Amino acid sequence: MLKRINKYIIIIITFYIFYLGVLPLVFSGAVKGLCKNITAKSNYTLNVENPAFRFSILPVASFKANNITLKQKNSIDKIQIKDFKITIRLLPLLTGKLHVNHTEAAYLNITSVIKENVELDKDLFSRLETSRIKLDSATVNDFEIL
Repeated sequence: MLKRINKYIIIIITFYIFYLGVLPLVFSGAVKGLCKNITAKSNYTLNVENPAFRFSILPVASFKANNITLKQKNSIDKIQIKDFKITIRLLPLLTGKLHVNHTEAAYLNITSVIKENVELDKDLFSRLETSRIKLDSATVNDFEIL
């Protein structure tokens, strides 16, 4: 009886060593390869500095990165996020849902050029009914209308 209990304890400890130690290292290393693949096969350049995954005993995963930059290769469109952190619950992923517990960024810079004419007409507000954007605060340093 005692040998059977010891066997289950060893299996549980081995699982948690893999889940808490090895799996985050594998995912953190895979981010670099994913960035290279996206850069090589798309029109975008993706750079993630110091990616780090962390899993907890509860089924929660967190991801941190010092600097994330997504840039279009043939234009000036760019998104830069500094000190990005996100925490998600893992169990809803089994049902195809994504539950974000917490997300945080110290700096967000979006550089983009609108290439089409934007008209303020009566349909603008009806199109906004299907969109939902919530910001706590936003700062616009430069705004230019050509």
